[in-house]
Amino acid sequence: FKTMMRNGIKPNNSIFNTCINACSIDGHWKEAMAKFDEMSTYGLTPDLITFNSLMFALNNGDQQEQIPLVLETMTIKHGITPNTITFNIIINGCLKRAQWSEIDRYFDQMLQ
Repeated sequence: FKTMMRNGIKPNNSIFNTCINACSIDGHWKEAMAKFDEMSTYGLTPDLITFNSLMFALNNGDQQEQIPLVLETMTIKHGITPNTITFNIIINGCLKRAQWSEIDRYFDQMLQ
């Protein structure tokens, strides 16, 4: 990312999504959140892939308690409708924490 910036390559959503996803693989949720926040400094708006990648990073970093706020930001602030992948990520996080009632709630929400 830094090399691209030094070479004058302007980042876009695909680049940020790739960075957030890379952070998510190793559970680097803080770095993923920082990249998410940095998007706005370039005038970029997160998309469905951005939010899915961020929630995946939070799951891998054992930060599942932050996912409802991210989901709310996604749906209310940005008007993005979650898809099946979104709900699978969320439900997987609930499984890690044995939150059975939350699993039922998100599953029902997914079916609506």
